[in-house]
Amino acid sequence: MFGFLQRTPNIPEGIAAALGDTFSEQEMHQLSRFGTTLQLDAGTTLAVEGRPGFEVFVILTGEAEVLRGGEVIATVGPAAVVGEAAILNNEPRNASLVAVTPVETVVFSRRDFNSVLAACPRLELQMRELVAQRADT
Repeated sequence: MFGFLQRTPNIPEGIAAALGDTFSEQEMHQLSRFGTTLQLDAGTTLAVEGRPGFEVFVILTGEAEVLRGGEVIATVGPAAVVGEAAILNNEPRNASLVAVTPVETVVFSRRDFNSVLAACPRLELQMRELVAQRADT
């Protein structure tokens, strides 16, 4: 479904940019242990509104549209973290995500994402703040 999968040996620059400069070298090392790099074609659906969410995406290159009720509500690009709300809130996806250009992303499974959060408690706080900000819009 997602093309060639490759475990990321080191944390890509896009993830570091997405997560900010607030993490220690040790925390960034923990992050680098998880995640799978995906190369996706334009038109690939990464997430479907209303369905269970099993992964979190960090867009490294390219752009994807976020759709709610079939309407584009945002376009995301490099350094965007997407899909975290379904994992953190244990709820269905609140929007669909479709690549509009070829996209390189690092995907974290629910299990990997929860492992990352356990290893980096400050990341969980940051992700919950992101979810809250998005809920307000």
